[in-house]
Amino acid sequence: MDQFTDVLLEPQKMIDLIEQDKYAVVANLLKDIQFKSPSENDVQSVLLTIVLLVCQTMMECRSEIEWHRHAERQALARADNYKQLLNGISELLVELKNASPDTCSLPLKALETSASAALVEQGTSAKKISSLVGFLRNLLNNRLPQPESDRTVIASALKQMPVTLPGDLPRFVIYCLGSFKVYRDHQLINNWPGVKATSVFKYLILHRESPIPKDRLMDLFWADATPEAARRNLHQAIYTIRRTLREGCPDFQSVKFENDCYFLDPDISIWVDYEEFSHRAKTGLELEKKGFLAEALVEYSVAEGLYQNDFLEEDLYEDWTSLTRQQLRDTFLELASRLSEHYLHQAEYTAAMALCHKIMRFDRCQESAYRRLMKCYVAQGQRHLAIRQYLTCLEVLKQDLDIFPSEETVTLYKRLVEA
Repeated sequence: MDQFTDVLLEPQKMIDLIEQDKYAVVANLLKDIQFKSPSENDVQSVLLTIVLLVCQTMMECRSEIEWHRHAERQALARADNYKQLLNGISELLVELKNASPDTCSLPLKALETSASAALVEQGTSAKKISSLVGFLRNLLNNRLPQPESDRTVIASALKQMPVTLPGDLPRFVIYCLGSFKVYRDHQLINNWPGVKATSVFKYLILHRESPIPKDRLMDLFWADATPEAARRNLHQAIYTIRRTLREGCPDFQSVKFENDCYFLDPDISIWVDYEEFSHRAKTGLELEKKGFLAEALVEYSVAEGLYQNDFLEEDLYEDWTSLTRQQLRDTFLELASRLSEHYLHQAEYTAAMALCHKIMRFDRCQESAYRRLMKCYVAQGQRHLAIRQYLTCLEVLKQDLDIFPSEETVTLYKRLVEA
């Protein structure tokens, strides 16, 4: 617990971190403090636990703020596309109004009637508006003579209309990194009735890019049951999922069944934290390779904040979660190493140390994290704590892997001893 003495004895340092909005740093430090020395009767421990919970809540708030900013950008882009659509239609109407009747094989009244009928029949959603634009384009191309100059202008105006318009904002927000949580229309769904039904829904989310054969679900979740019992249990689980997701919306259908396969309705917009995490991590890596380090660090920081814990932590012993969990953990360890290395170079030692301790929660044998901790302590004039980190590293590697630290780690330790 010595490495946290500065936070315990000098609360002002923790206050400074909070004022800098570094809630993840504070939370990571306090998690280790709480783990190493739990004490329900100690006032200080209770206060620090409260700080930890509030910091975790603030991290969730920041994640939600980031999501809403992303949604705002989507909405603005959508509004701009719709504005272009309206401008294109206005230009088209002007051209049609000015067109000479004897050069138009399709009377204007007939065009207006056809368009109005299509609008009433199709509705006004983005997808149906897109279909209507295609309908109008075909009407003009097939019925209006070419290449009259005024018709060329009309065709050009139609080409400027966005045929593919952005969809709606996510209907579902789903958290899988840590405790499983599902929000529908910003409301938490907390009445999941059974473990198996919830597991089937998780599996549908994980594999939502393609339909899943019902036999696979039966074999995976009811391997010991008879085929008839497995089929009956699967039908009950799907019914339960549909009922839970549509509560309050009787016409809402979430899970579809076609060709003996189940799948989530692809028209439902869904945001999933581990997908966002993977996207941010990949984007950060690409930006860093291109030399845009500052932008990459922003992506890494958002991704690190999203990684609250391992993928579906309550399903640690389910085989179907293990591969994705390991892939996501490996991605986190890589980006966290890059981010903590940056903190070290920028002399942001508290942030670097907190992130190194978070790394060790998921891989306590990662030597590079121990070395960064050793360097942080040396830079802060705490050589004895740096040496203690080496001894901890030595013990952990021996216990877990039956190996000794690498030459790089040993060399760093020798420099500390000889200094």
